[in-house]
Amino acid sequence: MNELTADRVNQAVEAILATLGQPQTQSHAIALEAFQIGDSATIKRLSVVNLSDNYLKCLGYLVSASKLTPNTDTILAESARSASEFVKDQTLKRLGDQIDKALNS
Repeated sequence: MNELTADRVNQAVEAILATLGQPQTQSHAIALEAFQIGDSATIKRLSVVNLSDNYLKCLGYLVSASKLTPNTDTILAESARSASEFVKDQTLKRLGDQIDKALNS
């Protein structure tokens, strides 16, 4: 198994961020900006007051990925799962809205 390096972890982080996509709310935008400057406290505070928001959950995990600890694999896995759940949530919302429009036009 390959050793974790900052470059490999950064590639994984970029893939997760690409999947997560653009912020959808003001809280997302604030959290993404905090992520970009490494402000984990802001992200974690936003995450704790928005417990069902998978975008914030993802960034809450991901902000620690670059530390290259024994938990880095777990951090990346949980970040990826949260990003995937966010995409799923967005897809379900969009489909629900489209179905509502189709049935109630």
